[in-house]
Amino acid sequence: GGLNILGLISVDSLLSVAQGLQVKVTNGSVSGIDSGFTVLATEEESGVTEHRAAGFIAESTSALVTNGTVDKLKKVSTTDMENGYAGGFAAVSYTGGLADVGDPTVGEGGLVDISGLLSAVQYLIPKYTDCKVTYIEDVESQQVEAACAGGFVGKLESGTIENTAEDYTAVEQLCNVHGRDYAGGFVGFATSGGLIASRGGISILNGTLNVNVDELLNVFNFYVPVIKNASISSEAGLTVTCDGDIEKAEQAAEPQADAEGEEGEEEQIQDTDLYGSNVGCAGGYIGYGSGVQITNSDVSNLRFTTVNEPEDLQQQDGSSYFGDGSHYAVKAGRYAGGYVGKLDIGNAAAIGKNLGALNKVLELNQAVSALASVSSKIVDSDVTGDVGGYAVLADGTLEGSDKVGHAGGFAGSVDGSLIENSNAHNFAYIIGQET
Repeated sequence: GGLNILGLISVDSLLSVAQGLQVKVTNGSVSGIDSGFTVLATEEESGVTEHRAAGFIAESTSALVTNGTVDKLKKVSTTDMENGYAGGFAAVSYTGGLADVGDPTVGEGGLVDISGLLSAVQYLIPKYTDCKVTYIEDVESQQVEAACAGGFVGKLESGTIENTAEDYTAVEQLCNVHGRDYAGGFVGFATSGGLIASRGGISILNGTLNVNVDELLNVFNFYVPVIKNASISSEAGLTVTCDGDIEKAEQAAEPQADAEGEEGEEEQIQDTDLYGSNVGCAGGYIGYGSGVQITNSDVSNLRFTTVNEPEDLQQQDGSSYFGDGSHYAVKAGRYAGGYVGKLDIGNAAAIGKNLGALNKVLELNQAVSALASVSSKIVDSDVTGDVGGYAVLADGTLEGSDKVGHAGGFAGSVDGSLIENSNAHNFAYIIGQET
């Protein structure tokens, strides 16, 4: 993807080009009949590698949506549980591309003024303002179902979801979300997009040129997914389940060797599969988040479920927690949390990889700025369970019968991230096979 320019127009002219790539939707609505409408993406079309299903827009690129609503959504799903994405509002949301931009007359090691380029980037980032999804309440069936499933968006690769009212509810009457790889009440998988991203991004002569480090740091914030004032409300109680093949996560986490069979730091950054290496995440709000920033977005309520305790709580046998008689509001193989399955720090090198600036040694203040831009943050956001309390389970099994699973009342796992003034209320059981 992306736009191949290679010096045919000046870099400063990119601003007008980027504005032309942006799609704007204002006061758009999709509404079903009283019994609700269903969206299904099938595998019938040959040659399609990824299937997407959504209530409003299946694939959103550089979209600017204001006051968009989806009402009376019964179910959104894909029949493809290997490469399918489903979300109540959008299935996949990612940044548009301006690829291979540069001036071929500048020699290797030259310094390029990319002020126009950075100004253009903001028009490539999708943004959703005052958008909402209302489901038809159904506690018996999965309402969102795919390999990667979210109540609002399945996969969010950068972008901003922001609502003007602080008490805004973005997802209502959601009861059940099921994802094979990732599942979240709001978003299944969220990560910062990159200047060199799978969708195109921005390449400056394949990395042969250098850009000013300070300018590069300024653009980092554009590529970080931001969610503000977007709460979830479920009167019947919400359950989120992820039951995928976590074995493939172990394989994807291993760096791939280059053509000569060597493995270096650069190859590890570029070849490690972020999506594949974290399969098995579920959270009441977000399954997996890398470099994501969430503010004032609550989950209310996670459902009370029945959990069978061992008859003797002093014994070593806890098999009843994992038996068919026990049920959980949030369940996953690797990471399960009342709010987030796994909260991870983003990769500054991945956001700006192939740009010469990141091949240099950054000054300390520049390094701190880069890390601050890509660290995940959850602020002023709570998760609350029904009166009887909610239960969380992480119970994966790898080849060779190795047991894995990290569970938490708020987060299953937190790496290099900040959680501030955010709480878990009314939880009853937190069961993890590791932690």
